[in-house]
Amino acid sequence: MQPSFPSSSAQSVLGIDTTGPTLRLGLSNFADVNRNQSWELGRDLSMYLHQSLATFMPPCGWPDLAWIVVAKGPGGYTGTRLGVVTARTLAQQLNLPLYGVSTLAMFAWVYITGEHCQPDVPLAVDMPGQKGHVHGGIYQLMADQTLEVRSCDRHLTHSEWDVALAQQNIEHRLSLPTAVLSDRSLSQALLTLGQQQQVKGYSAWDSVLPHYR
Repeated sequence: MQPSFPSSSAQSVLGIDTTGPTLRLGLSNFADVNRNQSWELGRDLSMYLHQSLATFMPPCGWPDLAWIVVAKGPGGYTGTRLGVVTARTLAQQLNLPLYGVSTLAMFAWVYITGEHCQPDVPLAVDMPGQKGHVHGGIYQLMADQTLEVRSCDRHLTHSEWDVALAQQNIEHRLSLPTAVLSDRSLSQALLTLGQQQQVKGYSAWDSVLPHYR
């Protein structure tokens, strides 16, 4: 059965990020509505996620949503899983497209657009993984202001990551969690990168899977 698309009157987009100890929610119609809010919930995320959503959404209602975007990780197991499952459930019940955005891509977008490095050169973003490994991806901001994935997120040893960077002559590198970027900027990055995926076509709720650290 072909998926049905929301009517043109449904224009708002909901963004959900639970990949870290901070819950980030964003809501935008990419015109006159652009709201972001964050909560430091840590281990209490499972207790307050749905309550936070219910508080954050109004005056926008669930029928007003056109699609949903969720940060899919890499992130902590419990938080990332909870956010992705919640987004998948909402998208399935509301019959909406769901888009998943890499946490590394979100940081890359904020870092590059914040003029911390040149927009026309590749940026490597990495964060610690389990057992001495690293999660890494390489991104570049293109002339049309879209973020291109030069190398998809991968789980590598430090030596493998160093080799990958050397092979592509990467000079700019952002290592997490040492970078300090605002919650508002990250929420906006999630919505923007989701929009860049959305213009490419429909994404079913069951196509978005969590990526754990």
